[in-house]
Amino acid sequence: MVPKKINFKAIEKNSSGIFLDRAESFYKAMRTEYELENWHAAGLSAVHCVISANDALLVKTNGIYCTAKDHLLAVEALTQHFTKAGVKEASNHLRKVIALKNVIEYEAKVFTQKQAETVVFHAEKFYKWILEQLKNQ
Repeated sequence: MVPKKINFKAIEKNSSGIFLDRAESFYKAMRTEYELENWHAAGLSAVHCVISANDALLVKTNGIYCTAKDHLLAVEALTQHFTKAGVKEASNHLRKVIALKNVIEYEAKVFTQKQAETVVFHAEKFYKWILEQLKNQ
């Protein structure tokens, strides 16, 4: 299968901290909103957390980040540009969070506690994996 064409922006590798700071901020917001039972806000913070965390890793390791409007292409970007152990499982967590982005942000539906539990679970797994990878860079 031919890899999908993904738009990237080149950036200095030392800029990864900017994206990691964003990811941490969204992670904290996700946890706070989840504890307050604000399911929608927890879900949206989870989405932004994983996108920023993914960007932090790609910037640190490759000096790029994904600029595609289709956020699911960020999953492809990860698997194409990062080949270390655990990337397949991590990309599945990333995919599961991003797949709910439109439901959380745009659909005229209630985002439920069960959905929030799922998205927070996968976001935490992905975020913690990213932190481990960045620590080893």
